[in-house]
Amino acid sequence: MGRKLFDVVFRGYDRRQVDAIWARVDANAITRDEVREAAFDVVVRGYDRHQVHAALADVVKTFEERSEG
Repeated sequence: MGRKLFDVVFRGYDRRQVDAIWARVDANAITRDEVREAAFDVVVRGYDRHQVHAALADVVKTFEERSEG
């Protein structure tokens, strides 16, 4: 799915936690349910929460399209 870059904001999701999940997405080593259940700590200078949520929603949508086709 390719490397995803997110904006860093004053209060956002922990970058290491998001990067770890995104690495699993890139490696196809994660399930749809794991993506849905992903939770991240809010920290100073973290990734934009709205961008992370939107990207993970796209991943879930991709999983669902693959299972339908």
